[in-house]
Amino acid sequence: MRVNYFVTAIVLVFIVSGCSNETNVTHINTTLGEEIVALKKALDSGAIEQGQYDQLVEGLSLSRGAK
Repeated sequence: MRVNYFVTAIVLVFIVSGCSNETNVTHINTTLGEEIVALKKALDSGAIEQGQYDQLVEGLSLSRGAK
């Protein structure tokens, strides 16, 4: 009897999880240059520090395939 409940619960989990067709996709609508300019403005205004700026620019460059 317990096995039936367990199997039913597993089947329901697969059915319910299969009902969702949502896919999270992030579209980047800015250029690498625009992102770097925005970070530079943040640096100049004091919103971020030089080390943070350097790390963020490096991360952006790597994620966008720039060398």
